[in-house]
Amino acid sequence: MLDNMRHGIARYDADRRLITANQLALRINGLADVPLASLVGQREDDIAQMMFQRGAISEAAWRGSAAADVTSYRRHTFTNPEGIVVSFTASPTPDGGYVVTFSDVTELVQAEAEAKSRAQVLQVMLDNMRHGICYYGADRRVIAANRLVAQLGGHGTEAAMLGRSLDELIDEQLATGAVPPAARVIAQQARAQDRSQPARHVRPTGDGRVLEVTSDPTPDGGFVVTSTDITRLVETEAVAQSRAATLEVMLNNIRHGIVLFNAEHRIVAVNPVVLGLLELPAEKLAPGMDVTAFAQCLAAQGEFGAGADAEAGAHAIRTRNRRQTNRIVRTRPNGRVLEVVSDPTPDGGFVLTYTDVTQDRRVRAELEAAREAAEAANQAKSRFLATMTHELRTPLNAVIGFSEALQTAPSATHAAEYLGSIHEAGRHLLGLVDDILDVTRAETTGFQVAENEVDLHPLCESTVRVMRAAAASGQVALGLDLPDDLPSLRADEMRLRQVLLNLLSNAVKFTPAGGHVTLSARQEADASLVLRVQDTGIGVSAEDMPRAFGLFTQLDSSLARRFPGSGLGLYLSRALAEAQGATLTLESAPGQGTTAVLRFPPERLVPNGPVPPTYAP
Repeated sequence: MLDNMRHGIARYDADRRLITANQLALRINGLADVPLASLVGQREDDIAQMMFQRGAISEAAWRGSAAADVTSYRRHTFTNPEGIVVSFTASPTPDGGYVVTFSDVTELVQAEAEAKSRAQVLQVMLDNMRHGICYYGADRRVIAANRLVAQLGGHGTEAAMLGRSLDELIDEQLATGAVPPAARVIAQQARAQDRSQPARHVRPTGDGRVLEVTSDPTPDGGFVVTSTDITRLVETEAVAQSRAATLEVMLNNIRHGIVLFNAEHRIVAVNPVVLGLLELPAEKLAPGMDVTAFAQCLAAQGEFGAGADAEAGAHAIRTRNRRQTNRIVRTRPNGRVLEVVSDPTPDGGFVLTYTDVTQDRRVRAELEAAREAAEAANQAKSRFLATMTHELRTPLNAVIGFSEALQTAPSATHAAEYLGSIHEAGRHLLGLVDDILDVTRAETTGFQVAENEVDLHPLCESTVRVMRAAAASGQVALGLDLPDDLPSLRADEMRLRQVLLNLLSNAVKFTPAGGHVTLSARQEADASLVLRVQDTGIGVSAEDMPRAFGLFTQLDSSLARRFPGSGLGLYLSRALAEAQGATLTLESAPGQGTTAVLRFPPERLVPNGPVPPTYAP
């Protein structure tokens, strides 16, 4: 940012030693080839001496730098070796140091010099009657003329003009070429002009100049013709118009909307971009409109809402301090986000800059959402590690405890019971490890599933049998509801069994004593096959539903959870279901139970499947 500024900047500390500077400051001071690192830490007067030795400043400026009071504001101008006129400004800082600003004011100085020169020329012309003046009598003959009018008109000397008529002088100009062919029509009009009335016209000369010729009547019936060489003025106007056209093109093609107000807080100019951003026709923001009408126009457009909000928005625009920079961001009714900046102008007015930051804000929102998602994922992993630690320690404690008991008394009466507990804990540990491996597969290579014909009746019956013991221990009734005409599926029987066991296990775990869990299957009207695991448990709230299938997620995440588990069951169940072409969703409400819906599309069904055996629950 410093190296791309249009001003050179250097900062010194309280000991007058250089802290830093940008490249433009070094170049302006003739030190472009000196590494900044070698200058940092040097005193200002030492750097000034180096500049003097390089011819960048005078000895007086060097000596003055050493004696300068750094606690007060300083300013002077010098010309560097490249011929650039530099404005030097030093301002003290609160820490006792100061900041030096170097500005290239060459164009400004040149412009001031040119303006001063023009003013001097105009003053000399006024003082010495530098206009060509010719006085005609009532008979249209020359009474008096000055030297300049003779030169401008191509008549030689003023004496040669005396007594001659206007028509004779025009004939002479046409004959000598003082009036070019392109201006002959103007010459003929000058012959027929009514000299009793003021008149003005502009014509070229034979040598390429442009003259402004005015005719004013005199009380004696004559008239005075004044000729002014306006060649330079015409050229300057052409340059100014060209520059104005260039500036207008730039203003109309920048990506910011601009509204310029003068010192009376009236609109001077607007560019088409702001009209597009605010969706206003050009006549709505016409030059001359004051800031109050401007605010009312925006309020009527609905820019600030309706009612009290609209009035508050218009009041803020009317009363805002325009002598300082203001920046606001607001959203238009169409959803576009605008950044509006008000900056004061040197003439006491201000300029409003409108920038469409909709995309920028959208990107920021997406980045913020991504950051929040990453934080949520990190928290979920932390919760998972805490949960998994608990889940692993429980069977490990059993393994260690019962194995130590066997070591102490190998022939104990309860040895068989101890071994059974150790085996059960080991199977539990193996299940946890298998779940973790399945998660890894789901996140990396995906599941490898077999394409077999699966008969749902024996699969569902065996799954319910496996869960009956757990259901009985929790005093939960477990039922099975299957029609006789269920078609077979193309699926992986082992993985489908794993999904059903996970769903039944969750249903039993979250159903209080006295409740019931039912596994059912139906072929829907759209020919899809739907398996449902319905319970009368605690249910899931609508706000928690999106998190239910999250990786490492448990909806009850407190340290003293009522329901144990690793939080991988639903995630793995959905991943396994999708690997077999099915979808898994939840339907639930707090206190009203939960239904897990496993849906297989029609293309996963096997037509004319075997007739299943009758099952009595």
